[in-house]
Amino acid sequence: MTLRPIVSLLEKIVAMFAITFLLFTSNLMGQKQVTIRFNPTMQGNKLILDQTYVLGKDSMTMDQLKFYISNIELYNNGKQVKAFQQKEFFMDYDHPESFEIFNTIDQSFDSIRFNLGIDSLTSVSGVFGGDLDPLNGMYWTWQSGYINFKLEGQSKQCPSRNNRFNLHLGGYMSPNNALREIGFKVTESEVIQIDLSIDNLLEQIDLKEDYNVMSPGEKTMTISNIVAQIFLLK
Repeated sequence: MTLRPIVSLLEKIVAMFAITFLLFTSNLMGQKQVTIRFNPTMQGNKLILDQTYVLGKDSMTMDQLKFYISNIELYNNGKQVKAFQQKEFFMDYDHPESFEIFNTIDQSFDSIRFNLGIDSLTSVSGVFGGDLDPLNGMYWTWQSGYINFKLEGQSKQCPSRNNRFNLHLGGYMSPNNALREIGFKVTESEVIQIDLSIDNLLEQIDLKEDYNVMSPGEKTMTISNIVAQIFLLK
């Protein structure tokens, strides 16, 4: 019995493994890591919690900043080339590492889209763990859903006890769906830097009146529109 057929079969198997390996290596080499970094700022510099800031005739401090980013997508010429597998990302100033999101992509892109907040489908699907865990302090009830954006602090303008202001923006039920879509044209880069101008927000709010916004409604919708505009591509 000749060994040639067996040798030939082994050669074909080796060749198939070699081709598979080359294709895998080629795909891996084509991938690049992209970092999306959110930078909360105040008056052009990094926001510092518990630091006193002067805005016009007001002085204020912020002691809590939390928000949700969800459904991140990358596009090229209007065509989606990447949808991040993880849908929701919890951003908490007390955990600076949470402001960076990492992923890999093997195609070119020229724009990014994402949501500020949690969509209605997720909100009605029950309580989750991880970034959506109610222990993060960003969940009201199933009727109101998640808090999309939370900013708390003190302002001399606030007539409340201890001059506190609480901006808790959320809600998913029409007509008070506070989810906002944000998008930018970007230059392809390993790091996409997006500033979050907190002073821009506070300059557009009358804290003498709107210092305790903590449920879905008209005020939440108005302020959510403002918040969506303070995300600025760096």
